[in-house]
Amino acid sequence: MYPYAGGVPGTMKDVPGIRRVEMEASVETEEHRGDDKIIATTASFNSIDTTIEVGQLNLDALAALAGGVVTVSGVAPNQVRTLQRKTTDVVADYQIKAQTASRTADGGAFRLVLPRCQWQGGPSYSMADNEFATAEITAKAIPGAGDLLYSYEQFETSVAIS
Repeated sequence: MYPYAGGVPGTMKDVPGIRRVEMEASVETEEHRGDDKIIATTASFNSIDTTIEVGQLNLDALAALAGGVVTVSGVAPNQVRTLQRKTTDVVADYQIKAQTASRTADGGAFRLVLPRCQWQGGPSYSMADNEFATAEITAKAIPGAGDLLYSYEQFETSVAIS
């Protein structure tokens, strides 16, 4: 992820342990009716609802995605890291780039880029018997520069996200 700085995506911040990234288009439709039938329809594609689930609870990454401040007290090996979120905290926009390796023999990759996202909810935690704890963040992808909402990139040969 790339927290925005000065209105543009800034320096990359790794979010370790991502288990899944989901996106669902938010489409608004309108019907124009007459004579008891549909005469025309319109649809606008304005945003994408996004869910990110992480299996590694990294407080710095959670703060970057959902807001808050991480503080550290004590010294090793008794150090304590604390994430606190206040109602007055302002959450910055951020860009998401997520990539998965291709299952083909040529070693390609598939990348999803959401140029501008805003936090919507979470982190929501799940702790269950005989399972590892996970956290889930929800965000809304909104149009970025040039009205770009998202892009898919397919690489013949996998390259690292930069």
